[in-house]
Amino acid sequence: MGCAAALIAAGTGASQAVTATGAVRAARPLAPATTNSISAFATDPPSAPGVANTAQTAYVATGQQITHAGICYRRVRAQLCNTDTGPWSRTRSFAGELPPQINLNSIPSRVQYGARVTIAGQLVSNGNPVTRPTLIVERRLYPSSTYSRVGQVIGSDTGRFAFSLVMTRSADWRLRWTGPLPIDQGTAPFDVSVVPRVSFTLSRSKVVRHAAFVASGFVYPLRPAWIQRSTSTGWANLVRVPRKSRFSVRLRANLNTGTQHLRLYAPIDAAHVMDAAASASRSLFVYDVIVIKP
Repeated sequence: MGCAAALIAAGTGASQAVTATGAVRAARPLAPATTNSISAFATDPPSAPGVANTAQTAYVATGQQITHAGICYRRVRAQLCNTDTGPWSRTRSFAGELPPQINLNSIPSRVQYGARVTIAGQLVSNGNPVTRPTLIVERRLYPSSTYSRVGQVIGSDTGRFAFSLVMTRSADWRLRWTGPLPIDQGTAPFDVSVVPRVSFTLSRSKVVRHAAFVASGFVYPLRPAWIQRSTSTGWANLVRVPRKSRFSVRLRANLNTGTQHLRLYAPIDAAHVMDAAASASRSLFVYDVIVIKP
């Protein structure tokens, strides 16, 4: 009666510990390792009448196992019935390498229209700076699922780079680097939401109920906007402002007495060109005039 066989993999890595996940490439065989540290896994092939099962599997080391930069060793043996095992195979070796990393500076995720954002960082591959790398700058606009190239930047001899972008609409960005080897593939994504510039003022801070007051301000670039009033359930639209570079609206204080809070609000557009923006709230104290007759 045949026994099912499975492959057990064992091996060691280089001595220098690192935290990044490693990528691997083939290398020439070296001397056998002295210790075994990788647990086994294999899949038994399906059985057939009159045919004994044999191990037919391929073993691929994962990034959780290859955590060292340098030469790694691997060997396999068959797991037979019960606790019986076959002899170890010849030891093979390969080079474990750290994946490329594009280390970026802190980039704001939300800026006003026309703001200039600086992108700076350094490209390292296998723990070492890449000399004069060419990084492709790509952008993805809503609702697309693909990135489009918008430019490129060339780093210094130590892999450092810096450039600036003028933000005029919301987008997802990324830097992409492709090196000479298949494993030399690195990306660094970031996203920036752009909001319009808004300003909002009131002609007075106190007003008699039902009396007139003036609200003025601007939204740049031009886009629909509303004057809102704070309520117990959130902000509610009070009046839509004229679509002008600067507006001035005459309103009446048909509001409850007490302190009211008003603001200018520009919602996000359907194309997601710019995100929603709100001005600072302005306080308006509404009161009644009481006349006491003698």
